[in-house]
Amino acid sequence: MEAKKTRLFELTLMNVFFCMLVIFAHISSKAIEAYGANSTVSLQYLFAFMSQRYTRFVVPGFIFMGGLKLFLHKKEKFSLGKFYVKRLRSIVLPYLAWVIIYYLYIIAKNNVPFNAVELAKYFAVGNIAAHLYFVVVIVQFYLLAPLWIKMTEKASVAIMLVFSLMITIIISQELPNIIYYIFADGFYFEKTDRVFLTYLIYWVGGCYAGLNYGKFKEMLVKNRWLITAFFGISTFANTYFSYLQFGKGTWLSFLELTHMLFCMSAVLFFFMLSTWIADKKIKSGRGLVTRAIKRIDGVTYGIYLSHIFVIYVADDLILRNVNLSSLSATYALRTVTVYAVILGGAVIWLKIKGTVMEIRRKSS
Repeated sequence: MEAKKTRLFELTLMNVFFCMLVIFAHISSKAIEAYGANSTVSLQYLFAFMSQRYTRFVVPGFIFMGGLKLFLHKKEKFSLGKFYVKRLRSIVLPYLAWVIIYYLYIIAKNNVPFNAVELAKYFAVGNIAAHLYFVVVIVQFYLLAPLWIKMTEKASVAIMLVFSLMITIIISQELPNIIYYIFADGFYFEKTDRVFLTYLIYWVGGCYAGLNYGKFKEMLVKNRWLITAFFGISTFANTYFSYLQFGKGTWLSFLELTHMLFCMSAVLFFFMLSTWIADKKIKSGRGLVTRAIKRIDGVTYGIYLSHIFVIYVADDLILRNVNLSSLSATYALRTVTVYAVILGGAVIWLKIKGTVMEIRRKSS
C-alpha cells in the first residue's frame, strides 16, 4: 500500500491548486472582516465572502486525496508500524513544530507568559491558527488505518458510500445538539470541524477511488458533462442561497446541505479537470510550468502549515506601514505580498534543500 511510485501529475496539480486556494481563503478573511464592519452589505463584502466560501471545498478535497493516496498503490504486505512512523515524521512532527512557532509568535506579540497547559490544548485541538484543524482531522483518519483496510476488504462500496454520506450529514449538522442532549449539564460542543466523522464521505470516497483508480478516472471521463453540469448547478445554488442568507438575512436551514453538494461536485470537477490537463501534459511533453508545479508539490504541506504565519507577519510588518485609503487596494496588496513571500520562500527552500542533498551525495 505504501509502495514507492512515480507521483501522478493529476494528483500533483490537485495538491498545488488546493494549497494555493487555501492561502487565498485566509488572505480574504481580513477583507471580509473589514468590509463586514460597515452597516450595509457591500458588493466588495459579498465578493470577498463568496470567494472565500467557494474555497471551502479544499479541506474536503485534501481529505478525499488523503484516502485516495492511502490505497492508490496497494500491496499485499502492509506494515502498520512503518505507516505510522512515516506519518509521525512527515505530518505530526512538522505540525507540532509550527504550533510552537505560532505560540511563540503570540507570546512575543501580546507579551503574555508561557503556559504549558495552553500549548498542550493547542496541540490537541489545532486552534492556535485557523487552518491547523485539518491536521487534527487527518491524523484521526490515519490512526484508524486498520479500519479503512478492513472496510475496503469486506464492505460493499455502495453501502459504505451511502452510510458515510448519512453519517457526514448527521454529524456535520447535528453533533452539537446530540452531545448537548446526551450530557445532563447541557454541554454544547463547538468543535464539529475537528471530528473526522464530519468528513467521512470524502475520506471513504477517496479510499475506494484509490483502490479502483483506473475505473475512477474512467468514470470521470465518461461522465464529464454530467459532473460539469452538477458542478455548475450546485455552484449557482450555493451562490444564490448564500446571498439570501448572508446578504439578505434570510435564514435557510438547508444552506449547509447545499454547500456540501457544492463541495462534493467541486472535488469531482477539479479532479476531472486535473486528469484532463495531466493527459494533455503527457502528450505535449515536459515544460517549465510542469517542472515548477512538481517542485512546489514537494513543499505544499510546509506551505500549508506556514502560510498563516506569513499572513500575520505581512500584516504586522508591511501593511500596517502602508497608508492605503481603499480597502480593495489593501486587499490586493495583501494578496500580492503573501503569495510573493510564500512562493519566493518555497523557491529558496528548494534551492537550499537541493544544495544540501547534492553535498551529501558527493560526500557519500
